[in-house]
This record gives sequence, C-alpha cells and structure tokens, in this order.
Amino acid sequence: MYNGHAKQTWQEIDMDKKEILAESQKAGKGMDLADLDAQKKGAYLSYFIVGFLLLVFIGINWLFYKRVSYELLATFCAGAGVAFFYKFAILRKKHELVVAITWTVLALLSLTSYILQLCGVFKF
Repeated sequence: MYNGHAKQTWQEIDMDKKEILAESQKAGKGMDLADLDAQKKGAYLSYFIVGFLLLVFIGINWLFYKRVSYELLATFCAGAGVAFFYKFAILRKKHELVVAITWTVLALLSLTSYILQLCGVFKF
C-alpha cells in the first residue's frame, strides 16, 4: 500500500531513525517546527515588550498623577494567566497550573484595587 510494501504490515516495516528523519524533512516538517519556534519566541518577546511598556506607563502615571494604573496591571496579569492556563490544559504540568493561578490572583487583586480606586476608597 505505502512505499511499495503492499503485503507488509506497519509492524513489519523497520525504519531506522535516519530514514524517519529523511522522510520527515522531505515532507517539509522542518518548516512546521520553525514556525512553532518563531511563534514561541515572538510570544515571549511580545510579553517582555508589553511588560516593559506597562512599567513605563505606570511610572509616568505615578510621576504626573500620583496614581498606580491598576487597570494596566489587571490586564497584563489576566493575559498571562490565560496563557498559562492554556499551557496547563495542553501539557498537564502542575507548575503551569500554579503559575496560572498566581497570575489570575494578581489580576483579581489588581482589578479589585482599580475598582476601589475608582470608588475613592484609596487615592493611589
């Protein structure tokens, strides 16, 4: 059926690692791995840039208005929490769940602080 082995079953076909790698490269699988690696590095870089800009904006708000931008913190923490919950759903690693819960708790605390700030409970 496949590769001219009409009477052989898949268990009878013995391919070594080099043959499997060669077949994979012929099929263009290397491009898929490169795409995944680029997406992963791009996501990490974007989180770094967003985090850096977040700190800059929080610093500017504190410098000129003497207030902390809890809404920005809540948004960033919620995004990170969702990303780690997704990683946990796929990988099922306990560490990812712990990190996701931590980010989510920080997002909820920041959101609560923002609401209290809007209500005038505290000024900063």
